[in-house]
Amino acid sequence: MVSATTCPACGAEWGPDTFCGVCGTPRNSSQLLFARLEGTTRPELNERTRTELDPGGRAPEGDSRSTSAGVGRRAGAYLLDMLALLGLLLVVAVPVVLATGLGRALSALGDASTPTGTELATADVLSTAAVTTAILGAVALLGLGGLAGWEGRTGATVGNRLLRIQTLDADTHTPIGVPRALLRWLVVLVGGLVPVVGTALVLVSPSFDSSGRRQGWHDKAARTVVVGAVAADPPSFTPSGGRQPVGQTESRAAQVIAASLVGNAVSPQAPVAPQGAPAAAAVISAVPGASPSGLRGPAPPPTPRPTEPGPGVEDLEVTRFSVSSRRSDGVPSLTTGVLSVALDDGRQIRVEGRTLLGRAPQQDQGAPATLLNITCPTRSVSKTHAELVPIDGALLVTDTGSTNGSAVIGPDGAVQELSPGSSRRIEPGWALQVGDRRLTVVPPGTPR
Repeated sequence: MVSATTCPACGAEWGPDTFCGVCGTPRNSSQLLFARLEGTTRPELNERTRTELDPGGRAPEGDSRSTSAGVGRRAGAYLLDMLALLGLLLVVAVPVVLATGLGRALSALGDASTPTGTELATADVLSTAAVTTAILGAVALLGLGGLAGWEGRTGATVGNRLLRIQTLDADTHTPIGVPRALLRWLVVLVGGLVPVVGTALVLVSPSFDSSGRRQGWHDKAARTVVVGAVAADPPSFTPSGGRQPVGQTESRAAQVIAASLVGNAVSPQAPVAPQGAPAAAAVISAVPGASPSGLRGPAPPPTPRPTEPGPGVEDLEVTRFSVSSRRSDGVPSLTTGVLSVALDDGRQIRVEGRTLLGRAPQQDQGAPATLLNITCPTRSVSKTHAELVPIDGALLVTDTGSTNGSAVIGPDGAVQELSPGSSRRIEPGWALQVGDRRLTVVPPGTPR
């Protein structure tokens, strides 16, 4: 039961800190509202603080909500777009001038020596100049339409790509579509009716936004935000400050236990003992990345698995699953409750069985799986990026050979990278980073 002395998110007793010591939920009501809107808990604040203090000024990988683009980058992107458009006009202008005869008309005007000749040459120049201007104006409108179409479908323009920013929906952080992109550009063009000053005011209008999202007048009209895009290079999930992933500092005993969980240890008939210690069963007594002091002592040797296991629970308890066996045999996992994953777009999905997630996941040759589609405008998420399997009140996550890699993030903000094909056990409160999208494991019964 939730009371003034318990956390409203997990029911744990409040400690002396302003954040819950179990789930990281802020204690102050205003902080709690901000956390629900922005997905910010104590571990995430710690990680964000380390990043913002980085002299390189890089934002947290994949967290586009916290990287609103500054006025300078946005103005620079606009100038680059205009330069690209000007380059297009210069390329087209040469054949257009030759086709309309504007050069010939100007030459005739220069050669005119009588009032009549000058009058006729001037009229010819004006008519050919009007045709040339109309053609180049049409090309400019087509160029702007092309920029708007590109921006509406992908969030990118020439300037956006070069300065690594994106124009996305203010609420869903997805592409805005061509009509809203055209409206956004129309506001900029209307500002240009007042030469220089009008355009400049529109470009610096994000500085006047009191919401903190740096929305300019054109952004508010089209309900958009401009955020920092994810780098094209594969991201590194190592936290700032030289801190190494926890998995690299685990003791030999912790590595043996983790290896036995994902099937990399030898069979139960020949258990591995770390450096001469007695043989021990694969018992998980702490979450991955925890201090080795939290591990329990050696347990009795496991009961050998029969040659032809029956359907009983005892057989499942001594079975050690590997990545290959789970995909080929389809052996079900023993679960405690049904966990869910909360996506950063607000969705909450129950993981009741083997689940393949990605930008366009497809069923592989393994056991039947639920396909979880994750939208990713930046295409940093692979088509089939990772696999989730519920096991013993937790989830076993496996990177299925993604391009940009994956990582798991503990409640304390510690990051462990997942190389292609590797697995890691994560529990409620842990998060999975795939590309620039994040999924958080939530316990059974958590309201959607």
